[in-house]
Amino acid sequence: MKKIVPFKKDIKLEDDFKEIVSIALEHTYKVEENSIIGEFILNGEYNNNLPFEYNVPFKINLDEKYDLNNIDVLIEDFYYEIKNNTLLVNIELSIENLEERCVEEDLFEEVTEPIKLETKVENEDKYTTYKVYIVEETDTVESICTKYSISKEELEKYNDLNNFKIKDKIIIPYIFDETTK
Repeated sequence: MKKIVPFKKDIKLEDDFKEIVSIALEHTYKVEENSIIGEFILNGEYNNNLPFEYNVPFKINLDEKYDLNNIDVLIEDFYYEIKNNTLLVNIELSIENLEERCVEEDLFEEVTEPIKLETKVENEDKYTTYKVYIVEETDTVESICTKYSISKEELEKYNDLNNFKIKDKIIIPYIFDETTK
């Protein structure tokens, strides 16, 4: 996947820039957690071949769902103009090889809060363990019930199945009986 990120920066010029004779744009970056931190380096010559250089820091915050291990950050487009002794810079970065993390392993979150259930047999402890399931595109209430060996009525005790949609989290109870280890 490729993502384009636009940057605009107005740089107040120290000297009287009348004309830029040459300009170059480079960048450096590093990845930290869910961010790309870097710096643009603008350099060149203006007026009668006088050198200039400006360093412009940047930070791109990305969602946790993206894997940033194999990305490339490239300058896609760059243009500028001078107005009222200000250098107006427009840069478009492309973040390439951006992939969403595989979340299949994270779809299930087991919650193990013991809950005492009413029971007719003395000294029999029953606990319910809950699984949190994220609804996928191909899921139906029936397929989830079949997958977890639970009745629709039991599932409805914990979830509103009337407004059931993709990426919803639903609670799936599993009754654990201490006496049947």
